[in-house]
Amino acid sequence: MIVLIDAGNTRVKAGWVDPETGEREARPIALPHETLDQLSHWLAKVPGPVTRALGVSVAGSAIDATIENIFHLHECPIEWIKGESQALNVFNAYENPTQLGPDRWLSMLGLARRPHPRISEQVGEIVQGAFPPLILASFGTATTIDTLVVDVARSAPASLHYLFRGA
Repeated sequence: MIVLIDAGNTRVKAGWVDPETGEREARPIALPHETLDQLSHWLAKVPGPVTRALGVSVAGSAIDATIENIFHLHECPIEWIKGESQALNVFNAYENPTQLGPDRWLSMLGLARRPHPRISEQVGEIVQGAFPPLILASFGTATTIDTLVVDVARSAPASLHYLFRGA
């Protein structure tokens, strides 16, 4: 099993996925920071060996260390995802890409994996304005509205590349 972790400002959310079948938990867990000790009990109930954990965190190093210690007890290291200058077909225009919250970065990568609504139309040459921006609004502890714009210089009709400018 792979465990997915979202360590936020007030809570830590986790869920599992079976990489062979795509099966997911019925309800992901959401724990306030002060009850993270319950995470170990939840991990023990995952229906199969946890072989990998992927996480994003904006919670800070103390919470991250607590989570890592719990997963270490279950012999499962965590791979923390960080903002990057480029991944898949998305270019991050942040001056320091690691300053972009990893939760927002992964959301942008997920958005870019969906077909652009205009791609079903007859598209010839990729020109500025041919594809409107993709918009993702997120309503968590903070509200964010992010956009991906088609990167005309790197795109072709069969292969769109996006630029995330952030805010």
